[in-house]
This record gives sequence, C-alpha cells and structure tokens, in this order.
Amino acid sequence: MDTPSQILAQQLEFLGYHKLFLAGSQEKAPEVWQKGANKALLLEVINSPSSTPYSKFLAAEIFHYSNEALPEATHKPLARAYAYTLAHTSTRKKNSLPLNGNAWGLLYEEDDPGQVGKHFMSLGKATIPSLVELLEDSDGEVLYEGSEEALLGSGYQYRIKDFAAFYLSKITGIPITFYQNIKKRDAEIERFKRAIGKK
Repeated sequence: MDTPSQILAQQLEFLGYHKLFLAGSQEKAPEVWQKGANKALLLEVINSPSSTPYSKFLAAEIFHYSNEALPEATHKPLARAYAYTLAHTSTRKKNSLPLNGNAWGLLYEEDDPGQVGKHFMSLGKATIPSLVELLEDSDGEVLYEGSEEALLGSGYQYRIKDFAAFYLSKITGIPITFYQNIKKRDAEIERFKRAIGKK
C-alpha cells in the first residue's frame, strides 16, 4: 500500500510542470501546497529514495512557488533531480519531460539563467558533481516557446552541456566564453572542464 508521500509524488508527476505552474488561474501548485499543510509530505518526497527525480524536482518547485526555503539537507538529492530534469528537457532524450528551454534561460548572450535555472543554481556547490557530468551531454533540441524566445533560443543551438557550463560558471566563478561556432564552443567547454578540475 502506498504511503501518503508516495501518493503525493504520483500526483505531482500526473499534474506535471505545466499544470502546476504555468496554467494561470488554473495552476495546481496552491492546491498541492495547501498553505503549507503538505510541507512535511513534500520534504518526504524530496528525501525518499523511492521518489523519481522528476517528482523530487516538482516538489522543490512547489517550495519555490510558495516562497518557502528548502533545508540544506535537501540540496544534494535535489541537485541530482534538477540535473536529471535538465537532461530530459532535450526532446532527443528518451522519456523527455514536458519542460521547455524558457525555464532554463537564454544563457550566455542574454545572461539569463531562467527561473528554474536560478532555482538549480541556488543549491550551490552541491550541484557541481551533477553539472560536471552534464558537460559530457551533447544532446540538443531544447525547445523554446514564444516568438522572440523561440527565435533567440533556436539560433543559439544549445545542447545540455551548454546549459551545464553556463550554470557551473556562475556557481564556481570560473569564466567561460560563448561561441556560436560549435567546434569553438566545445573546445572552450573542454578548457573549462580542465579549469574546474584544478579548482
């Protein structure tokens, strides 16, 4: 028999990011938060080894939506959950998730980490191991919505590794230069990886 936190985790996944946070007056996040009544259950979702990375991510986003701080003890499991969600934002990824690039930002030229990207970076140094792993992820086709955002985002041809490098640069303070040319960009990411390894 499922526990209350397992039932809540399933509910989060059923609703998904859009219904929870992007449905205007129909957003379901307040119903899940219940004015803080479900705070303990949401923390159980985050800390439970049986919860999926996506349900952990959604539980954390409920905290951010409700302007509630996340305990530091959640940072490591959430770093892995956010990294998983970022990687599965790519439409090329098997079991890709219904998020778009807008949530993760327009990055370098716009200096825009996106709302979800800010939440990811707020986990601080706990994110570094997961983000370093994503520097190897060349998956592309992260889609943007909105006429201007879609035009800009598509033009940059971001891969998952480009998001990871941008966030790591912000977190570690190690600068990285963006190149439109993919070969130059990859060479810069290789240099950046070596710099992180020395820090």
